[in-house]
Formats: sequence, structure tokens, C-alpha cells
Amino acid sequence: MNKPISFRTAYPFVIASMTLVLSPLLLAWLLTPPGYVFSGTLANHNDFSAYLAAMRQGADGNWLFHFNFSPESWHPQLMLPVYMILGKVVPDIFGYVVWVNILRVIALGLTLWIFGAWSRQIFPNAPTKQWTAWLLLVFGGGLGWLLWPLANLAGVPNSASLFPDITDGGWVLGLIGTNAPHYMLGLFLETLFFLYFWRVTQGAGWKSVLAASLTAAALGLIYVYNAVVLFAVVSLYLLWSAWDEKRIPWRKWMEGALILIPLVPLLFYYGYWVNRDPVWVQYVVSARNIIPPPPWYALIWGAGIVGILAAAGVRRWWAMKQNPLLLFWILGNLLVMYIPIVQYSGRFILGLWVPLATLAAYGLEDVVLPWLRQKAWYAHFGHLTPTPYETLRRIILLLTIPSGLIVTLFLIRNVITQKDFPIYMPKSEIQALNWLSDQTNPQTDLVLAYYPAGNYFPALSDTRVFMGQFFLTVDFDGKVKQVEQFWQEDTPDSWREELLKKWHITYIYQGVYEDALSQGKVTPPGELVYDQCGVKIYRITP
Repeated sequence: MNKPISFRTAYPFVIASMTLVLSPLLLAWLLTPPGYVFSGTLANHNDFSAYLAAMRQGADGNWLFHFNFSPESWHPQLMLPVYMILGKVVPDIFGYVVWVNILRVIALGLTLWIFGAWSRQIFPNAPTKQWTAWLLLVFGGGLGWLLWPLANLAGVPNSASLFPDITDGGWVLGLIGTNAPHYMLGLFLETLFFLYFWRVTQGAGWKSVLAASLTAAALGLIYVYNAVVLFAVVSLYLLWSAWDEKRIPWRKWMEGALILIPLVPLLFYYGYWVNRDPVWVQYVVSARNIIPPPPWYALIWGAGIVGILAAAGVRRWWAMKQNPLLLFWILGNLLVMYIPIVQYSGRFILGLWVPLATLAAYGLEDVVLPWLRQKAWYAHFGHLTPTPYETLRRIILLLTIPSGLIVTLFLIRNVITQKDFPIYMPKSEIQALNWLSDQTNPQTDLVLAYYPAGNYFPALSDTRVFMGQFFLTVDFDGKVKQVEQFWQEDTPDSWREELLKKWHITYIYQGVYEDALSQGKVTPPGELVYDQCGVKIYRITP
């Protein structure tokens, strides 16, 4: 750790990080059961089809996302632009699933790089702190690996939700990497933004202001939730600068305003404009769109030793008159997470680990390790190892790693034990849905299918489905119950016909998952137009 961190010195750890994040995905692809197709993701299965749909729509020439996961008529909106653009620029080879995962690898590489650049900037001429910060950013986690098994043994209900370091897809790098690729891109861009804004606070000049402004705009487009975080942190910093200088520092305030200006139209668009669509409003207020942050005590467990080290570093950081931006990043992020004004404020957790781990590195190197060296037992510990100081550092860093390892092991276990939906889809289903996509007219047709097929089909066609992605299906739970009742043997034919008539359903899809709902034989109305490999499709003519 005597050399500054760089790719040349860090590449073994880069490979280790990529292996931890990507090996479960590679294993899932390699272990695909005969007759099945790997879905392309091990997390966020519900949203994955929306990403594929956005890519297809982008390739078709759209710039706004057209909603076809529900029969209601939504206005097209600026949504998932990174996937829309990806669909426009990638060649029509490999398939969209492969391209999304290529994007995942690129985003992970960019994030590992920006963590190195960030660590060098915060701790110039301090290679050991650079390494400590980078290792905590990349591999660090909380105490979920230790406390979750104990909570299970104690019978604590829903105990996994108490430990965000092993469950929350926006908390630590390993979880973010297995989540949607735009989460990782959002983390990269947020770190890049604060790297530039740090330079602005050090008087770097207008080039850094412009770079921060452009990065903020890119972040707002790719992960709009954290536009709110940027506003909170920058505003807190500017207010503090006025209090500290006992005047309004107009240059700093002007720089901050110029940096945040690109986010204003985006916040207006998502905060007001899209809510003019009444169907969108139903999506926003849906109970399924409630994403709360972890309880404060869960955040403590999720931070674990890293949180303790960060707390140890805060007082000294302030006392040494270090740049307070790190402190305001944490404070601003927590404020927007826990002020109860947005029902999906749990999304704001993305990026909070960066200042936390950075302060933890400072706390470990400048507070905790020097303090431990003064203890009486340190001399005895020195008899056990020729490098007691470095050994203590390694032990503490190793204790922050297990949660990341457990996440990888959990994913591998799921791959080994789960041989069907949602990790895999039968080839017969995909073949039938591809056939159906060629037959339907997006302007007139509506497809009735159960969730697996209903969620997958919009990735193939603009034709609407009765129910699909649960955020983007109005009254998802109600529609699920109706589909389940449709396939019950004792449901009257008149009820089925009324459902078809009410929603103007034109195609009925009957595959393996619909058959699993049937308690007895159910023959739906309509003309049988497809019957292959256990999948039947019926067409309803008015």
C-alpha cells in the first residue's frame, strides 16, 4: 500500500471484484437447463423486461417510452433513456439480453475506475488511505453476514430487510452490480459529480463547474432519483459556506446554481409534468411503488464496522478543517431519505456508501489504528506478527468483507437450486411469444396472460398485455386475481366472456404457468390459432 492506487497496482482486486459480481451471472448462463433460456438477470427480474422493451423501442426509433404493460392508455414518457439509447446504437446481434449485461460490465469497470480517482483526489500523497478507501468502497459491507443468521435463529420476522448490506440493491457495490446496470451507472456518475464538485469547492475554476453540470445532467437522465440528493448536498454546502464566511459568497453560489440548472427541467418534468397523466398518477401512488428507506437501526447494521470507523473519523475530519463536503454528502443524503415527502425515498440510498466508506478510511488510518497502537496489549500483539500495525489494518478490513461474499454465495445458491422462472424461461414459451408478437396489432390487440408471459411479452412487441411489470400495471394485484380466476375450472364461462368483453381482449395465452393455475381442464373461448410444445394461443374475434 505504499504506491498510489492505479489499475496497474489494483488489477488483482479489480479482477476479484468483477468475479464476485459477475460470476453468478456467468454460472447461471452456463447452467441453463435443457429446454430453457436464461432470463439474463439474477435480480430485479420484474423490471428487466422493461429495460429490454426500452431497447426495442429505441431501436424502433422512439425517444419516449411507450407503456404496454397494462391495458390502460398511458402517455409516452421520458423513461429508461439509457436503454432507449442503447437500443439505437448497438448492432442487432447477440440479442438485447447480452447487450444489457455488456453494459453491466462496462458500468462496473467505470465505477471501479472512478472509485480509484475519487480516493486519489480525497487523499493526495497518502497511498495507504487511498487503498483503504478504495477497498472499503469496493468490498466493504456491514454486519448482515453476522447478525442475519442470529436474527433468523431468534425468529425475527422479515429479518433480511434489517440488513441492507445483504438485501438492498442500492447500498453496497456487490448488490448494485447484480442489480440493473443503470444503478451502477448512476453510482459512477454520482461519484464523478462529487469528484468535480470537490474540485469546484477547492477553487478549481469554470472547467470543473461545467464538468459537474454536465455530469449532473447525465445522472438526472440515467438515475433521476439522485438528482434530489445532488440538490440537497450542494444546497447544504452553499448555506454552510455563507454561514462560515458570514456573508453570501456570490461566486460559490453562482457556481452551484450553474451546476444544478440542468436538473431543474428534469425535476419539473418528473415532479409535475408527468403527473398530468392520470394513469401515471395511479402508478406513482400505487402501494407497490412504496419503497421506504431502511429503518435507522437497519442502516446502522448495514454500515457495521464501516459506520463505526466513519463515526470515528467525523470529529477529527472537522477538527482538522478538512473539506466538509463529505459530511454534507452524508447529511444531505440522509435528509432526503428520511424526510417523509416521497414514498419511494428508499431509492435515494444509492451513493451514500461512497462518503461513508471514504470517512471510514480516514477514521481507520488517522484515529482508530493510532489509538489501538497506544493500548497495552499492542506490544504483546507485536510478538505474534512482525507487522502488527499492518496486520490490524488487514483484520479490520477483512471483517468488512463477508457480507459481499455472502451475497455472491446466495446468488450462486439460487442459480443451483432454481431451475425455472424467474431465472429461466422455457424455450417453448419464448417461441410462442415471439410468434404472437408477429401476429398482433399494437393498435387494436390486447393479450391476456399470467405474470411470467405477461411481463416478458412487452419486450417483444408494442401490443399491450392485461398485466405485466407490477409497477407499470394499474391495479396489478386486482388483475392478478382476475387472471387466476379466469383459469379456475369452476369459474362460469359468462364471467370469462364478461372479462374479455370489458377489456377488449383479443388473444388468450395459455402456457405452462397458466396451466399451473388450472384446477381441472379449462378451455377458453376463441379460435385456437397456436398449439405447439404445450402452449396454446386463442384469438377472440369481436
